[in-house]
Amino acid sequence: MLLGLLSFLGTFCPLFAAAIQFYTLTSGVRVWVQESTEPPEMISLRVIEEGKKYGLDVFGQDAGEIDRFFTHVKAHATSSFDVIAVGDLEGKAFVSWMENKMQGLPAFLGKENPSQVRYKENSEGSLAEISLFYPLAVSPITSEETLKQFWCAVVFRQLFGKKLQASLDGSASEWDSSGDTFFFPQKSCGGRVKCFPSERLDVLTKLLIAVQEIKKEGFTIQEWNIAKAEMIKRVKATLRLPPDSAVLATYFSENVASGITYWPSYPFFVSSSVQVLKDLPRSMVHQIAKSVIVDKERLIEYSGAKISEGEIQNALMLYGADTFDLPVLEEQGNTSDEALAPYNAIPVTEAEEKLVWELIDKLGNKSIVGLTFAAFEMNRLGDKVRHIHPLRFLGYIFSDPYLKKCMKKAFEKTLVRNEFVKGLSEKFHKEFAQDNVYQLVPGFCKKTGADPDEVNSFIQAYQWQSLVEYLINL
Repeated sequence: MLLGLLSFLGTFCPLFAAAIQFYTLTSGVRVWVQESTEPPEMISLRVIEEGKKYGLDVFGQDAGEIDRFFTHVKAHATSSFDVIAVGDLEGKAFVSWMENKMQGLPAFLGKENPSQVRYKENSEGSLAEISLFYPLAVSPITSEETLKQFWCAVVFRQLFGKKLQASLDGSASEWDSSGDTFFFPQKSCGGRVKCFPSERLDVLTKLLIAVQEIKKEGFTIQEWNIAKAEMIKRVKATLRLPPDSAVLATYFSENVASGITYWPSYPFFVSSSVQVLKDLPRSMVHQIAKSVIVDKERLIEYSGAKISEGEIQNALMLYGADTFDLPVLEEQGNTSDEALAPYNAIPVTEAEEKLVWELIDKLGNKSIVGLTFAAFEMNRLGDKVRHIHPLRFLGYIFSDPYLKKCMKKAFEKTLVRNEFVKGLSEKFHKEFAQDNVYQLVPGFCKKTGADPDEVNSFIQAYQWQSLVEYLINL
């Protein structure tokens, strides 16, 4: 099991950030404090308020800058908020200072309007806003299963937001990406759009139609693979960061923004998460979709010139029906028939394999001079195999030990390497135009023994030379 995570449950507490101190001020503001001296004399502050995040990292305990930071927060707060403080400070003294600083803070109602549709007065600027959100609850991470559920919620929120954003392509509206600053799933999924007041109903209709399409079709293998590859890349990049006070403050604030108040230690969480993401099945995201996209929980907010309730309700009646057609997929790994089918559906004939074998053999074993004299023959071979899908082409090469050795020798020749990568790039871009790449990755990796997440990351970044070098060194 994942790092023996379940076996840790009996002694799980030491893995958690037990040094975190929690306080509630008389104003209702919640404060989380962890005293840390890494690096010395640094204090990192994060403030979380209704999907927004503010941050400050100061050295030398600059009291003036900290005071100005919280003066700004206090002046612009429109709801209750959380404060996370990590660094070279004394917890009780900081909380006492915060208590005094937050005196006179407006008494926020703290009560959510339970109605599905809310209107907010907004007289600033000429643009209006329309938003569509669904609650997204995340459980504390106490086992392998809850860690899986956590990351599935993260990936689902990313996929869901991208689908909504894509539905607005071609319109004059502007997607609000402020929520994308959060790595963790927060407490809701959806999006907010800025548009001209006359376009609000059109924007709302497009968002509702996108939700209905998700209900009927879910997310494709390609969308799932891309989202997982992006998330693994981010987690690996995070793993390389030293866990100083700034990193820890951000980590704690992400948990608080997600509604989680009990979390694993930072190193344990990040190192465990990489393997969990690699093994995450697509079926889980469809299960989350069914549990989250419940229309009676849906919240629509709009601002600007008020739209009549009748117009909103008409849009909801037409495109907001509480139905769900999405089938729950069977649990399947990357070697399932579904995952391998796209790769196997593009055959390479025996005659084509012989041509590929001859081409790679010559590229690896002939000198640059020899290849120059054989240029006509090499071009003829290249033309005959140019139509083969690049992943099927590479799949045949790197599943044959001899051809793999030939590719290693070929890539040691700069001219050959450059021409090969150029041709490979052209083949991939042709397949991208037909939306016919990512769905072949599971079958390709089964054939070659490559890691799907590594392959997806190279493809996503268009790093064709790095992809071939990775395959050579497997």
